[in-house]
Amino acid sequence: MVTSRLARSWFDSDIGGFTWNDMMEDITQVIGDMHRTHNYLLPFLEDAERTEFTRILNKDPTLPGLKYSLMRLSSYLTRFHGNKCIVLIDEYDAPLDKAYNKGYYHTAMEFFRSLFSSLLKENEDVHKVFLAGVLRVGNSGVLSGLNNLCVYSMTSSRFADKFGFTEDEVALLCAQHKIDIPINDVEAWYGGYQSSSSFRQYKMYNPWSIARLCSGNELQMYWNVKYFLCGKP
Repeated sequence: MVTSRLARSWFDSDIGGFTWNDMMEDITQVIGDMHRTHNYLLPFLEDAERTEFTRILNKDPTLPGLKYSLMRLSSYLTRFHGNKCIVLIDEYDAPLDKAYNKGYYHTAMEFFRSLFSSLLKENEDVHKVFLAGVLRVGNSGVLSGLNNLCVYSMTSSRFADKFGFTEDEVALLCAQHKIDIPINDVEAWYGGYQSSSSFRQYKMYNPWSIARLCSGNELQMYWNVKYFLCGKP
């Protein structure tokens, strides 16, 4: 079932750690897994490119230049497919929030600023980028090296209904998955926050909890303390 897979994989790429070395292990793991998804590229790479790609696949912790690996991957993908990449990054700022709380913020900031700048700034192999996060975008932040950023909040008219599942979407999902729970009860559990534009307000539902509800057909507090969200779980 699609919702069951969604529920299992929603936070599979969590990056954290008590130290910067711990976080780098997570980063190496995530980037290695990302390259493994595209290992069909290997036969079409130059020798030097193939060697580096293989080291990333093997999650080699001594590999220099890991901060440029996604930029190179975008080049390989564009070369192979003949189309520029669309980059989607969810919770791009979560590792920095964790690094701040653990005392290695500046080291993490330097790495991620280079990672994002090399991938997203003046990269001819990237067509469009979508970043989702919760921290304020500032001139001195991790995205400071990028140009032409458009920031949309929960009060932006264009995307006010895109920060969770809307009431209509939840009703449709419950019907499709034959959820035999009154919609008012679903709202009481998971309809926890409002998003508004100049035209209307939206009651937003937690996507993780709705995905789990559709998978298990049972009202529970799915959004636990590890994945805290401002609003009802």
